[in-house]
Amino acid sequence: MLDSSTQARNAYATTQSAAATPRALEYQVFSQITARLSKAKDAETPKVFTQLAEALHDNVKLWTILAADAAGDGNQLAPTLRAQIVSLAGFVRGETKRVLEKQTGPETLIDLNTSMMRGLRGAAENGS
Repeated sequence: MLDSSTQARNAYATTQSAAATPRALEYQVFSQITARLSKAKDAETPKVFTQLAEALHDNVKLWTILAADAAGDGNQLAPTLRAQIVSLAGFVRGETKRVLEKQTGPETLIDLNTSMMRGLRGAAENGS
């Protein structure tokens, strides 16, 4: 049975999620995935490498969703920005493969996600 403070937190979280803008939700997902990538970036044990692989998988899914949305007919972003998002999604897939093959670390993906978060935060602050 949940205590009253747990129920209140759950209700607040549900209300907060329902009120969040699409940009705020994108920011939140980027933030969570990027934190997971950062936490597991020095994967020296199989367990940590598994956590890194799972975060990489979720990151590719996120970028695939963004690219599909950007390529869609109803997308209102500028055509150049839409093309850049699709291109970046391809880059993320390739860089992820390199990280999984241990040719490089996830720092470039972390930096890219952080840049996207700055852009999402700036757009939200400007009322976009």
